[in-house]
Amino acid sequence: MAIGKYSSKRWWMLIVSIVIGTLIGIYLQGFASTASYFRNIVSVGFNFRDVNLAVIDFGLKFYFHANLGTLIGGIAGLWIIR
Repeated sequence: MAIGKYSSKRWWMLIVSIVIGTLIGIYLQGFASTASYFRNIVSVGFNFRDVNLAVIDFGLKFYFHANLGTLIGGIAGLWIIR
C-alpha cells in the first residue's frame, strides 16, 4: 500500500510543477522582452456559449494552453520526482 501512496504523491508533484510552469509562462508573456519566448505553443479547446434546455440555460468553456513555461515545469517536475 505504501508504494501506491508514494506513486500518487509523485504524480501530484508533476502536475503541480506543470501548472506552476504554465502560470509563470503566462506571467512572462506580459513583458515585451520575454513575450516572444513564452507565447502559447498549443491552444485548443471548445466553447459552448449558450446551451438552452427547456428547464435551464448554461454555458461551458474549456481550453488548454501550453507555453515554454509548461515544458520547463514538466521537465522540472520529472527531475523532482526522479
